[in-house]
Amino acid sequence: TRGSRATVFAYGQTGSGKTHTMIGSGGGEGSIERGVYALAAFDLFAYNDRVSEEERVQITVAFFELYKGQLYDLLQSDHPQMELLEDSKGNVTVIGLTESE
Repeated sequence: TRGSRATVFAYGQTGSGKTHTMIGSGGGEGSIERGVYALAAFDLFAYNDRVSEEERVQITVAFFELYKGQLYDLLQSDHPQMELLEDSKGNVTVIGLTESE
């Protein structure tokens, strides 16, 4: 749907499997166990491959970490701290977050 956004949020204590769930891991013997990121990307690009040019969706990603109450941009090598704001309609924006197509 045009104008839609999706968010994947992983929450849990250290060592609970968040990174494994989101990124996946090698399965040995040449097989790869895909995480949520790869599965979602595969589905989105497969969709774009099978529809007409007019129906294709624009794919943009951003990655941030919330750690000890602070937000960090994971697409920037220095992982700058960011600010989270909410407008009167309840829409949340991460100020300074890098988005990549």
